[in-house]
Amino acid sequence: MMWGYYTGWPFWGGGMFMIMIIFWVVFIGLILAGLNYLFNPKTGVSQAALDVLKARYAKGEINQEEFKKIKKDLSE
Repeated sequence: MMWGYYTGWPFWGGGMFMIMIIFWVVFIGLILAGLNYLFNPKTGVSQAALDVLKARYAKGEINQEEFKKIKKDLSE
């Protein structure tokens, strides 16, 4: 074989194709992650914490003032 002229062929033939595939997978993954972040923003308060607070208020364990104070603290 002649290695002088065709030395770069394996990289451009197979390796470059793999680099392109990896690039597109990462690119599409970043786009999907960005869209997920935009359409599903995380709020500071977990819904489970508010559900527990509402249940305690409904059971009468806390009064309305305590409910509002705790809810405000959770929202910050």
